[in-house]
Amino acid sequence: MQVNAGPLVRNICEQLEIVSVLNESLSWDSARCKLSPGERILALIVACFLRQRPLYRVCLSLLTTDTELLVGKGVRPADLNDDALGRALDKFAAADPAKVFSAICARAATIEAVDRRFTHWDSTSMSVFGEYDGPVPNDGVNVTYGHSKDHRPELKQIMFSVLGNGEGFPLWGGVHAGNSSDKKLNNETIDQIREAFSTEELRTLIHVADSAFVTGPNLAAAAKVGLRFISRLPENYSVAAAVKALAWQGDWIDVGPVAVRRQATSYHASEQQAEIGGRPYRLVVFRSSQLEKRKAATFDKELDTQRAELDDSARALGRQAFACQADAETAAGAWLLQAGYHLLDAQVVEEAQPLRRHQRGRPRKDEPTPTRRIYRVVGTVRGRDTTMVETEKQRRSTFVMITTVPLQELDARDLLQEYKGQGALERRFAFLKDPEIVDSFFVKKPERVLALGYVFLLVCLVF
Repeated sequence: MQVNAGPLVRNICEQLEIVSVLNESLSWDSARCKLSPGERILALIVACFLRQRPLYRVCLSLLTTDTELLVGKGVRPADLNDDALGRALDKFAAADPAKVFSAICARAATIEAVDRRFTHWDSTSMSVFGEYDGPVPNDGVNVTYGHSKDHRPELKQIMFSVLGNGEGFPLWGGVHAGNSSDKKLNNETIDQIREAFSTEELRTLIHVADSAFVTGPNLAAAAKVGLRFISRLPENYSVAAAVKALAWQGDWIDVGPVAVRRQATSYHASEQQAEIGGRPYRLVVFRSSQLEKRKAATFDKELDTQRAELDDSARALGRQAFACQADAETAAGAWLLQAGYHLLDAQVVEEAQPLRRHQRGRPRKDEPTPTRRIYRVVGTVRGRDTTMVETEKQRRSTFVMITTVPLQELDARDLLQEYKGQGALERRFAFLKDPEIVDSFFVKKPERVLALGYVFLLVCLVF
């Protein structure tokens, strides 16, 4: 019989008291149930670690293993059929699974003495198959279309969010509607942090999130609760271009590499200050060696494409005949507006265009050829605007971090290193969506989708 990592997974679940927490939180009749809902959900967690096997065939996957060793004494594979697992998911959905998951995370954090000074937040989507067109109950989740991070826009989906520490250890998690916005979820996370951490903890806590965190409402909410944060400033903020320009006018601090590996990317930084929404923020402009090379190569390809398009449009414009000089000058001016990062010249030239002779017979030798006056535009691409190109290369080779943490507490290198810690949560999501761990699943009701989503988050916690 094959048990693989099953006994280790069960042991970790016992340490976290997952079964007992679930049984205490869920409504169920111990006299009428052979297996508690906690034991059945434990079986789902263990099944995710056994092998690549669709979850709707859990009882079949347990036929070739020691079910008692993995789940509990007296448990048989037949006890874990689709109906039994489905009823457990129903009870889990009805018991506020977010609250139950948070309680288990809190216990795990206490057992592992998890450092909670830094919190990281991230989200991902999981595509599902099925219609799910019915009404969504209060204890369910809206399975619908949204921005697919799996690049499967034709499929409906659900969203996952996780709040973890710098090592990616989950402190809180959520399962959300498929069309949920990261910006709105970030706002909800601020309230959850305020509720989960004491006033004393909030004074030293630093929250790290991606650029979706930086919106007017989120910045205002963070300021209201005194939440310190680190994030990346979106390029659509005008202050981003302003501080980048200031950075290139001044001196750069050599930050060096933040990763411990050969040929790691090296960074330089420039400390800036600016106001957003009437509140002052520390803005640190970074440029990296690898980013400069990669962005420069991409930009050069864009410039070559733009040059080819300008040459084509100049030839097409030159073939047009205008009846008056004013029309030709208007067309020339419109073409010059397409310059982009190139230098253009446009001249209007006058021509005599021969007209068709309408008289019969051969023309006399001294008969003048009928003509009309027309105007053409001669467009020339003289080359690249080196000043504009260099300015744009500088802009593209940099990014801006926004924070409320003072320099005395975290210098530029520490700031960037902590932000790079977002990768720990991304690796949790990669595990969550690994088909070797969680393969095809099918549940009919939105409430079971919600409950199964929290089962997957429990799997991440155990992992």
